[in-house]
Amino acid sequence: MLTASKFKQTSSKPSLQPALLDRLSLAFLGFGLVARLVQYAANRSLWFDEASLAINLVNRSYGELLKQLDHGQAAPPLFLWGEKLAIQLLGNHEYALRLLPLLAGILSLGLFYHLAKQLTTGITTPIAIALFACLEYTVYYAGEVKPYMSDLTIALWLFLLLMPLHCLYLSRKKRIWLSVVGAVCIWASFPCIFVLAAVELINLLKLRLWQRSRLELQTWLLARLPMYGVWLTSFGVLYTLVIRQALDNEGLVASWAVRYPDSWFDVVWLLDALGQFFYRPLGFLGFTDAIAAVVFICGCVYLYRRDRWQLALLNAPLLVTLIASYFHKYPFRGRLILFLAPFALLIVAEGLTVCMHQLTQQRRYRMALSAVALIALLVFPVGRMSLNIVKPERFLFDHVRPVLDYIQTNWQAGDRLYVLPGPLQQFLYYRQRYDFPPEATLLSPHPVPSNRRLTAAELLSYRQDLAQFKDQPRVWLLMARKRPQVETALLAELKQWGQPLDVVKQPLAVGLLLDLSQSHPFDSVSLTTATPLANAGLSAESGAAKPR
Repeated sequence: MLTASKFKQTSSKPSLQPALLDRLSLAFLGFGLVARLVQYAANRSLWFDEASLAINLVNRSYGELLKQLDHGQAAPPLFLWGEKLAIQLLGNHEYALRLLPLLAGILSLGLFYHLAKQLTTGITTPIAIALFACLEYTVYYAGEVKPYMSDLTIALWLFLLLMPLHCLYLSRKKRIWLSVVGAVCIWASFPCIFVLAAVELINLLKLRLWQRSRLELQTWLLARLPMYGVWLTSFGVLYTLVIRQALDNEGLVASWAVRYPDSWFDVVWLLDALGQFFYRPLGFLGFTDAIAAVVFICGCVYLYRRDRWQLALLNAPLLVTLIASYFHKYPFRGRLILFLAPFALLIVAEGLTVCMHQLTQQRRYRMALSAVALIALLVFPVGRMSLNIVKPERFLFDHVRPVLDYIQTNWQAGDRLYVLPGPLQQFLYYRQRYDFPPEATLLSPHPVPSNRRLTAAELLSYRQDLAQFKDQPRVWLLMARKRPQVETALLAELKQWGQPLDVVKQPLAVGLLLDLSQSHPFDSVSLTTATPLANAGLSAESGAAKPR
């Protein structure tokens, strides 16, 4: 097997001048930085999940953030404390809430650059950096009030720290440093324990297969056992004080349960989980996720021939996380495994380098397939992100805040406000900024489907809610989180129940003003269901988003 250094000399990969490759890598790095800053500057409204976490941050003290969070949320304590500190220092607004994820996203670019420089050669390095800098979700989660980007950044940092430490002896100072770093990171990122375990396992296997003596192996392990003990103790305390309480949250546990395999032999689940991995969190959208899976396999085959230890090292965090999912301890789905994206993208980049090499060959079908792969996996993401930078409004969705601004500006004495469940959490967070009377506001408990047409029973539920506003000349309706076709159908139905007076639309958010004073669809509807805001424990004095 060729070593990495020998491979650099014998590889037939496409070659360019090192200085040009460095400039290309830095250019993609700068492009990724601009993309993240533009998204941050777009200042979109908090969406449902962000607002749910923000309500906890605003209403709780540092100590209370260690307890089970409301609204089905869970996050590492140090992340929550960092968010709490940001809003205390900078104010309770989107820029403060998203500052920590943004900083984590920027730092991750630098860390990934160093990792790519260490593990890749030639054209593979700028390809890997381009993928990490431009793919949808590595950019998006750098602007969301959730811990997924900090999970990724911490995973990269720990990987870089531990990767070279397969040597026999660690100094006492180094062991203390790594013990403290690991123990602290465990409180900042739940899944970082998988990275710690995965890299150290590969380091141990690498040392063992180098045919070291038993005495050397024992010395290696004894030097590290105190470090492992500190990590496990830190995780045990975290589990006892925080994670166990989160696992008592029935809604959160139920949402995770559907993401676990039914048994150790559930091959269908495994294939589905790995297939979806390339769509989210890696960010190969549409049909390109299947192409990415094939190119990933090509990259694995290529690394197996070149450097099997590197292949094992990059895949180890993914395999450890999969095992945890089989034990029903951590879901292997979507944004929860964003921290695995850097390692998988390095393998995809190796596969794309193989595709570039095929472009120089004589076999036309290989050239055609390779060209398709390069366009789908490299050109499309860069082009899509370029469009996002030029048109920052593409970052916007569930944009409730300007709708509430409009309603507040046009509010008249005697107006009423009906909040559908889609924007409920956003409304509970943003209401601190507005003067909507609690007694004039109703919160609907009836869900609005986001991806299908409404049923007759669902429409009846909304009519029952609005019957409480019968004969009112001005009733505002706030809705969000619906696909355009569902939004259009719902608006058409609502406009039949009263005289439309005004409408304000933002990306996936709508405010509709109806005159119900002369409407008749409520004559046979009983007055039930909806909860008046003033009677729901959410008055202005004790508002769900009121800072303490």
